[in-house]
Amino acid sequence: MIAKKEYSKAIDTYQKLYGKKNQVNQEVLQVLGQSILEDSISSLDSKEQLLGLYGLMISQSSGIDFDFSKLIDSKDPSVQMLTIQYLSSLNEDIVENWLNKAMSSPYLPVRLQALGVLVEHKSKLALSHIESLYYRLPEMYRPIFAQYYAALGTPFAIKILKQMLSDPNPQMKVASLLSITQFKRDDFKEEVKKILSQPDPMVQESAIFSLAEMQDLTACDLIKTYSNSSYPNLKLAALNGLLAFHQEKYQEQLFELASKGDLYAIFALGTVFNSEKTLIELAKSSDYQIKFNAMHGLVEKKHPLSKSLLIDFFKTHSLYDGIGPSFSVGKTQVCLKIFPAFMKQFEKSKEFCNYIQGMTLMIRSRLLIQALDLKEDDFIEIAEVILENDIWDVIPTLVKLLENCHSEKTIAMLKKMTQKVGSPRTRLYSLIALARLKEPFYTAQFFEYFQSQNPQVIVKLQTFDTQETSLKKPSRFLLTPDEHSQVLLEAYETMVHLHDERVFPILLNAIVQSPKENKPVLAGLLLKALL
Repeated sequence: MIAKKEYSKAIDTYQKLYGKKNQVNQEVLQVLGQSILEDSISSLDSKEQLLGLYGLMISQSSGIDFDFSKLIDSKDPSVQMLTIQYLSSLNEDIVENWLNKAMSSPYLPVRLQALGVLVEHKSKLALSHIESLYYRLPEMYRPIFAQYYAALGTPFAIKILKQMLSDPNPQMKVASLLSITQFKRDDFKEEVKKILSQPDPMVQESAIFSLAEMQDLTACDLIKTYSNSSYPNLKLAALNGLLAFHQEKYQEQLFELASKGDLYAIFALGTVFNSEKTLIELAKSSDYQIKFNAMHGLVEKKHPLSKSLLIDFFKTHSLYDGIGPSFSVGKTQVCLKIFPAFMKQFEKSKEFCNYIQGMTLMIRSRLLIQALDLKEDDFIEIAEVILENDIWDVIPTLVKLLENCHSEKTIAMLKKMTQKVGSPRTRLYSLIALARLKEPFYTAQFFEYFQSQNPQVIVKLQTFDTQETSLKKPSRFLLTPDEHSQVLLEAYETMVHLHDERVFPILLNAIVQSPKENKPVLAGLLLKALL
């Protein structure tokens, strides 16, 4: 029946044979799960292929027996990119052949992602593909290749990297300097010092950062000459570099720069010793950009004032106001910027809106994670504000933090949250956490939840923009569930992790009763439960 793809009949027969005896035939379930996944992956429909791949990733199976050729040849770039993302986790030799095939994709983001994996795996094919793609692309794309040469680190790659460092294009110089720093190429110290003497503040900023990261003490006097630069970013780079060399006397200059409202300097204070007084004053500012970056610094320092600042932030910050990083011209300094009504402000740029939306959630969640380092009562107070105001975007993060604390107070809060009226997602997330903590009463309720719910779509797909002009940097493709899908998927994954005998009947019933798009995801969960 499984061979004929009559999955419902096969499951019905299986349950008659084994269900009443509470037995598990792992071999049959393994074949069932793999067959459903293979059926989905080999489909001609790109949506089914994506869901099959997602199920395969959930299953944590090697998947090496699957033929990925059709997926690599797919006309849908989303399928190609998710396939590459999955293949990147495998160490089999045949993976290189599929990645080599992906380098013929008509989509630039796909080729860049495949190239990144080949470089990461130190493939012998990587260098020839870098060379080929480098010369076929417009100059605006070429700086991104510096990271590939630095990562490879072969004599020929290093030779090319030195040439890139001497390129007249300042963007190329900056990309090369950052790649040298990222991959700890300390053998470039002398070349970096020479570049520092070139009269371009953007390049000089990157060079100072690189020398400071390399801890090249011989460059200390050279960096000092830029501590009074008329270019704010260059001056800040020099001050940060000198502090990295433990030249504490330059702290006051940094504090002064921050006090004048330089957001990059304010953000940097979060990791600078003795900066609390300056940050507290800046946190009183009426300028919301200054206040937010100062608050971030105080949270990073675990300062007691963080509690009231975070409570005020979560109460007043609207999700319509996005938050995102802003980088200096030399790409070595960062601050956070709030974008009021960003959806309306940037309505013509869907890609940027999606980026800011994701960054906003990440930054808000990170602030909450850092708040965990405050006193427990302070963290509980922040948590109560989030729950009372139903600040739904950070509730999944909050629940996990409460779970990890595993104290009497946090468990009591989770139990209280399972009764929250009008917030089904909050109730389910709390129930998931208590089940993971193996609280008997709530674990029983957790399994009852699956028996009382009608099957729903677990994963909803996001669209993928193939506009090459908007993809100057390669990025990993992520198939992200929406908020509703996310909590359902987490509930199912938690059930699998519990290794309870009730898991298999629930998953099999769900495969039979669920919408078609759920079946490969549930098959992946079934295979994971068998591990």
